[in-house]
Amino acid sequence: MSSVEYGAISIDTSIFDGNGLRIESGFFKKLEQFKPTDVDVVLSDIVYQEVETHLKKKVSDARSSLEKSLKNTNVHLNVDESVVNDAKGLLLANSIDEVTATRLQYFVESTGLLVIDSEDHLDVKSLISAYFQNEPPFAQSGNKKNEFPDAIALLTLEAWAEENDKKIIAVTSDNDWLKYAENSEWIDCTQDFAEALSIFQPKTAPYTFFTSLAKTLVEGSGSPFYSQIEDSATDYTDGLDLDADACSGFFWEQNDMVEVSFNSMEFVSDGSSPSLQLVEVDSEQVVVQGILNIEADASCSFSLSVHDSIDKDYVFLDGCSATTTFDYETEVLITFSGDFTDSDDFTSVEITDIEFLSSPSSVNFGELEPDFWGE
Repeated sequence: MSSVEYGAISIDTSIFDGNGLRIESGFFKKLEQFKPTDVDVVLSDIVYQEVETHLKKKVSDARSSLEKSLKNTNVHLNVDESVVNDAKGLLLANSIDEVTATRLQYFVESTGLLVIDSEDHLDVKSLISAYFQNEPPFAQSGNKKNEFPDAIALLTLEAWAEENDKKIIAVTSDNDWLKYAENSEWIDCTQDFAEALSIFQPKTAPYTFFTSLAKTLVEGSGSPFYSQIEDSATDYTDGLDLDADACSGFFWEQNDMVEVSFNSMEFVSDGSSPSLQLVEVDSEQVVVQGILNIEADASCSFSLSVHDSIDKDYVFLDGCSATTTFDYETEVLITFSGDFTDSDDFTSVEITDIEFLSSPSSVNFGELEPDFWGE
């Protein structure tokens, strides 16, 4: 795929959702590198409107959660109601539509995004033909009506690409998109955002640095790069805000926050060295994507109760503490800055930013039993 010359990159709704709609950071932030170039960042209007709808839902959920938390603050932390109202006025001043519009406007302006109008580019005859001939993205069975948005988006992008003589690399996890691309002259698809970005990186001195980098990102290499990433992974992991999950023959409640402590990390490898992708390059900066497997310990205390069938209430039985070891994977974006002309001497290069892209939401502590059972 990398030998093909692409003139545009497009992102499907599935990738926006899969990355938590964080359009100001992570891989979406790296799309800004294309604004001053001849490479276009393009979305069909169908995908753009789907993203807008999903963003509104995400903003609405965040507002509801915040409002609930502020209400509980007033009750449980004995905060004056006027302080809570001031906080609401500050944090909830803008409506859902205003917040969504502001975020999308920033995304469009920072990336130079082109939203392709299906009305101007869609060949309705091709759409109808694909529907009745069961051609991708229409399946031969199932509810094909649900596939119309994908079909409109893909045919719109295909027509735009042909008209502008720019082949598109589209990032998607949607099987309908992947099947369509198998027979498309103008659209190729990948499920790997980092891979799509790496295709556009020039074979320059920073690229030579990148090819030599993997050997420094293994435990025991003595590289300051590895040590710095490990320190950041430690801080990131120790700061995780996790929910506790467990099972018990008793009714259980979590007493306090889950305490997390980093143990170790390892880059996911394709053999003997870490699997890395080059996602952004200029003369003084390189952004590399890798995948870390992180192991950590977690501890938490719980209250155990039993149900009183007479009083119809729960009666406290005992407390217990639990610890467990868990691991998780996270993509990480590492920014290197400096002089890349000497690929064998990394002393003129330093890490200037490390961004972790995902984390678990909960940790399972297994079976909970009263402390006195162990006495």
